[in-house]
Amino acid sequence: MKTVLTLLFPFLLIFDVLSRCDDSPKVQTIWVDDNTGMGDFEEPYNSSIPDDSDKYDPDKCVRDVIRFANNINGYHGCTDIELQQEFPDDATATDVELMTDQVVDEDIPYTSEAQILIAMKNIFGYGAYQIPPDARITNAWLTVYATDESDCEIAAHRMLADWNADTTWNMLGGVSTNDVEAVAVADDVLPEADADRSHTFDVTASLHAWQENPDENRGWAILNRCDDGWRILSSETSLAERRPRLTVEVCGALPEVEPNMPPKVLKPDSSNNGQNGVLDVVAVDADADPMNVTFYGREKNSDFWTLIVLSDTQYYTMDSEWDKGVFPGQTQWIVDNREALNIQMVLSAGDITEDGSIEEHWARADTALTTLIDANIPYMPTPGDHDHVDQWEDGSLSLFTSTFPESRFSDDPWWGGAYDYSNSSHYVLLTIGLDDYIFIGLDFCPDDDEIEWANELLNEYSDRKAIFITHGLMDDTGDFYATSDCGRHDSESFFIWDELVSRHDNLNLALAGHMHRSDGEYQRTDDNVNGVPVHLATSDYQGRTPDGGNGLLRIMKFFPASNEIRVQTYSTYYDTFETDEDSEFTLPYEMTDDNPFVPIGTVTSVSNGAHATWQWTGLKPGATYEWYAVVSDGVVSSASPVWSFIR
Repeated sequence: MKTVLTLLFPFLLIFDVLSRCDDSPKVQTIWVDDNTGMGDFEEPYNSSIPDDSDKYDPDKCVRDVIRFANNINGYHGCTDIELQQEFPDDATATDVELMTDQVVDEDIPYTSEAQILIAMKNIFGYGAYQIPPDARITNAWLTVYATDESDCEIAAHRMLADWNADTTWNMLGGVSTNDVEAVAVADDVLPEADADRSHTFDVTASLHAWQENPDENRGWAILNRCDDGWRILSSETSLAERRPRLTVEVCGALPEVEPNMPPKVLKPDSSNNGQNGVLDVVAVDADADPMNVTFYGREKNSDFWTLIVLSDTQYYTMDSEWDKGVFPGQTQWIVDNREALNIQMVLSAGDITEDGSIEEHWARADTALTTLIDANIPYMPTPGDHDHVDQWEDGSLSLFTSTFPESRFSDDPWWGGAYDYSNSSHYVLLTIGLDDYIFIGLDFCPDDDEIEWANELLNEYSDRKAIFITHGLMDDTGDFYATSDCGRHDSESFFIWDELVSRHDNLNLALAGHMHRSDGEYQRTDDNVNGVPVHLATSDYQGRTPDGGNGLLRIMKFFPASNEIRVQTYSTYYDTFETDEDSEFTLPYEMTDDNPFVPIGTVTSVSNGAHATWQWTGLKPGATYEWYAVVSDGVVSSASPVWSFIR
C-alpha cells in the first residue's frame, strides 16, 4: 500500500511509506519537485535480514529505513570538515567541497595529507526520524557524492577523538588509525571513485558501537590510501541529494508520529489594538490543542549610525572647479552633521584627484580632507586610477602616499594597518553599537598579493562584519567592468568578486565608484559561494553637471532595530536629494539590536479561536511601541508579525 502526502510550501514533499513486514522495509524518504533542481535520492539497500529467529519474528518485525541529511525532515546534525596538513590552522566547515588525499613529493620532507571528518549527531532517540535506542540495527550506510574520478581506495574509520566545526590539522595532529584518533580497522573501503556519482560505505559496525552509548558518536574519518585524491561535496552544497547522508535500517517500529498542525496567532480587526496598552490576539489551532500565548514588546528604537561615501571627487580638485568650494563644503557638512547623523565612518571610493601627478590637485584634496582628519572622524583614503600617475594600476602613487601616509592615521585607535608603505590598501577596525566591524579598502585593480592580503584579513577577523570598498568593482550598468586602465585583468573586475568578495560570509556589503557610463549609480544583491547575500553598490557622480559632481555623496544609515540600511544620495552644494531607485533605496542587513524585544506576559490554556489579551503597563504617552505574540501548542510555536502603536 502506498500513501502519498503532498505539501505545496515551501517544497513539494512526498513521503513514501512502505510497511509490508514480510519483504519490504518502511522507508521514510523524500523527493522534491523539478522547480528546485533536486532529483531523486539514490538509495543503497540490502533487503536481507540475518536469520535470527529468536530476535526476528517475520510476522511482528517492522523494518524501517531512516535517513539523516542536513535540512531534510528538520535534521541539522551533520558536520563535515577537511583537515589540511599544508594549511594546518585553517578551519573548513563552510567549504562546499572537501578532499582526502596523500601527496608524496620527494622534494619536500613530508607527505602532505588532506583528511575528511564527517559526523551525524543526534540520531538516537524516540523522536520523529530518530533511531529508537532499543531497535535492532540491521544495516547502515554512509553515502558521499564524488565530483571527479579517482583510482585510489578510501576508507571510513570510526572516530575516537573529539572534534567540531572549528577543528584544524594542528589541533588533532592529523588523524591516525591507531585506536587513539580513529579505530584501526575501517568500517568499509571503497576501491575507486566515479565522477559525479554517489558512493556508499557500509558503516553498520559504527552504528552498533554507538547504540549503547550515543555520546561516543564522533563520526568518521575518511582517509585516502594513495596519492589520487577523492573530492566530495559537503553538507554545505545546495543540492540536498548530494550532501553526505546516513541511511539506517532497523528492525522495530518507529514511533508513530501524528501530524501536528502548527498553531497561528491572528490580530483582531481593530485599528486601536494596543493603543491603551491592551494587546489582543486570537489563537487558532486546527488540532484544537490548548495553547499558551506569550507577548513580547519594546519601545521603538530609532537609533542608527551613518556611513558616508565620497565618490570620485576628482573634478573638484581641478583649476576650473576648486574655487566653487564643493569639496571642502562636503567635508565640512560631514563634520557639522556628525552628531545628528551619528557618522561613524567615511570612505573614499577613489579618484580623490583628477591627475595623480599634479601637486596642486593633492594640496587641494589635502585641504578638504584635513577637515575630516582633524575632527577625528574615521576615514579611509582608498585611491582610484586617476590617483596613480599616468592613470594605470602600476603608475606611481608617490603624491598620494606623501599626502596620506599611514603615519597620518596609525596613532588613531580605529586604524588597523596597511598592505605596504604606499598606504593604498588599508583597513579599519571599529565597534559600532553591539557589532564589531572591519572596513577594508583596496587600491584600484589590486594585484594577486593584495587580494590574498585581504583574504587573510577576512579570515583573521571572520567574527567581524566586513564592509569592502575599492574604486573599480561593478559599473553603473551592473557589469564587473573596470575599463582598460586595469590592464592586468583585461579591463575586467570580476576577479575581485570571484577571488575575494564572494568567499567570505561576513562580507555582505561591497562599494565602488569609478564608472559613469550611464548615470553613475547601480545596486544589486548577489549570493556568494555559500548562498549568503552580498549587496553591491556603485556611486560615481562626476558626470553630474555643471559642477563636476554637484556635491553629491552617499549617506548610508544603518538601523540595527530593523536590520536594514537606508541609502540616500545628497548634494551638500545644492542641499537637495536624488530620489530615483538607484539613489534612494533600502537594503536588508543583519545587525545586533541593542534594544531587544522582551517578554511582557503569558496567557495559558487558550482554547482554539479564543482571544488572548494582556495589559502592557508603564508605557510613556506619545512614545511608539512595537510588539508581537508567540503561540505554542506544547510542540510547535508560531510568531505573529511585529505590530506597532503610539501610546
